[in-house]
Amino acid sequence: RHPHEGPVVLDVAATFEPPTSWPKWRRALALSGTWPHVVKPDIDNVVKLVKDALNGLAWRDDSQVIAITGRKLYGEQ
Repeated sequence: RHPHEGPVVLDVAATFEPPTSWPKWRRALALSGTWPHVVKPDIDNVVKLVKDALNGLAWRDDSQVIAITGRKLYGEQ
């Protein structure tokens, strides 16, 4: 399989499990999307990790990425 040669639009959704130490009400808010993920890692670092990991595999060079959307979410896993 060969890396993509054209322009790339990258959409990164990073999902993190809420800490087990949180009370049930806060975990429920986090999993519903009401409590945002505002702790590390920073979204720009997550996006950079994805770009670096896929460079040469999904696309030839990360300079092909013409648009990026990134978000951090809480999820079950």
